[in-house]
Amino acid sequence: MNEHSEQSYRKLAAALLVLGAVLANIAFIGLGSVFNYPDILQEPAKEILRQFMQTKPR
Repeated sequence: MNEHSEQSYRKLAAALLVLGAVLANIAFIGLGSVFNYPDILQEPAKEILRQFMQTKPR
């Protein structure tokens, strides 16, 4: 493997790690806006399931 391709792989790996972090944050924000996450975790399971069923598309 030459030096140029190794550098390209490192840049690709770095970009994929950054993309993964961004996507994880987007998912967290989505959960927070739709499902009251993480506060919902303090509720009883019945309440969590009730709220989930209300937000579920039909």
